[in-house]
Amino acid sequence: MLLSAALVGCDDDGSGEAGNPIDGTDGTDEGSEGSEGGGSHFASGFEGDWSGTYQDNDFSQFAGGVSSTIEVDEANQALTFTLDFDGPILAQNDPPEETFTGSYDETSFTVSTQSVVFGPVTLTFDIDGDIDGVGAPPGFESIVFAGSGTPTAITLGYTLHDGGGVASTGSLTLARK
Repeated sequence: MLLSAALVGCDDDGSGEAGNPIDGTDGTDEGSEGSEGGGSHFASGFEGDWSGTYQDNDFSQFAGGVSSTIEVDEANQALTFTLDFDGPILAQNDPPEETFTGSYDETSFTVSTQSVVFGPVTLTFDIDGDIDGVGAPPGFESIVFAGSGTPTAITLGYTLHDGGGVASTGSLTLARK
């Protein structure tokens, strides 16, 4: 994973106790995240507009800007985000903006849908900031995602498999606007 080693178990106060990198708690909070317990779900910290870049490490023509908007519906425990790539990605010309919707519980949110770019895709983002996922983009065997996120930055790496034994890698980085 790209940044998750730096996020999981971080010790910002020198106490030797790891806190939660997403919400900054010390891990001793007895309240519950999510709709029960009165607190906001950790996903709420990601709401807003994001922008960044993507780059295929093996095929430099597949690179460009990317923007996203993240919205959280706490009443329905749903999260929606858009992805708009400004250029070709995964052997496709500049695809249209896509909207992804998923659900969440106290520990993670998951999106499982059909994507124009990524084919059938499932992504899970957990409370520790780890992002994992798989998909099957059109014309490829599979894509595997691994990355991390905080309320100010999201980094996602991928390995794309073509089915003939060739794999390429790349990354997407987003920063809050």
